[in-house]
Amino acid sequence: MNPPYWPTIAALDYPAPIRKLIRAAEAKYEAWAEANAAHADAKDELETAEIKFQAGITAAAREGAPMPKRPDYTELENAIVYAAEVERVKHHETSKAVQEIVSAFRTHRKTIFELAVAKANKGAETYATAISAISDDLERIEQERRAAYDGLTMSADYATPEVLYRAEFGTGTEVRLPATHENQARAAIASLSNLIEHLDKSETK
Repeated sequence: MNPPYWPTIAALDYPAPIRKLIRAAEAKYEAWAEANAAHADAKDELETAEIKFQAGITAAAREGAPMPKRPDYTELENAIVYAAEVERVKHHETSKAVQEIVSAFRTHRKTIFELAVAKANKGAETYATAISAISDDLERIEQERRAAYDGLTMSADYATPEVLYRAEFGTGTEVRLPATHENQARAAIASLSNLIEHLDKSETK
């Protein structure tokens, strides 16, 4: 059985009722996972028993012994049926709990939009500050490096032919900051902000 549908749930500071629904759905999903594992174990147990029986037949044939009596698999087969039904029930319960989350997300979508925009704006500001600090550090480090080699550059003018060298000490490869899609993120923030404004106007009518 395929896993129950699970929606994308961002790490936002959801209202208490939504947090309660998420916790309940997570517990349901965990219960389904356990039931799924139990179902698989039950099927494996029957398969192992059958393999063992087939091996006994092969051994008996080689030894000229009487054919072994086929085991009664009724209990194992019933265990599989039961485990499958438990898994089905847990799957249904999880799906129902997930639908309650999705419904709550739709009902409180304006709140979720506001939380998402606030978190994204804070993240964008933190990122911009960090990148600016890294850029400043890179510039300072390169300046210190050039200063450390200025003696070598000067000495090249006075070195004897035996120790001539090129007074060029490039970094070899340009140090680049990570390329990100900040414009795309800003566009998403702006789009959601406009939608929030539209929803606010609709609520006041």
